[in-house]
Amino acid sequence: MDKKPIAKIAVALIVAYTLSYIWIRLGTKSIVHSTGTSGCNYATHFVVPGDSSVVSYTINANFALLFTPLRLLELGYWNLVKPIGSSISEEDRKLNKFKTCTNTAIVTIPSWYVKLKVLSPPSK
Repeated sequence: MDKKPIAKIAVALIVAYTLSYIWIRLGTKSIVHSTGTSGCNYATHFVVPGDSSVVSYTINANFALLFTPLRLLELGYWNLVKPIGSSISEEDRKLNKFKTCTNTAIVTIPSWYVKLKVLSPPSK
């Protein structure tokens, strides 16, 4: 049995999977990258579903699940390019309008996470 057609099909599927991720990630913003900062340093990176509405979040969460291997690969990329503890880039400072880095604690995380934290009753 010739293995070349199987290899070609496998390569074609991997390429299609990767191109689909790139289109969903950059074209539709269904999967987004965000960062958490503490002071003037990166504290964390997220590659998570976009959250424009409840219905679209459900769809985006399914996309995120489907593309988990590539999301984890991208997360590794961000941790190499902008490692945790490194200074915030000039581009991110302009984007997030940091006036100064002293005593600044801005965390950019998905709004659904913030809403969950805000709606949680205080524990006693």
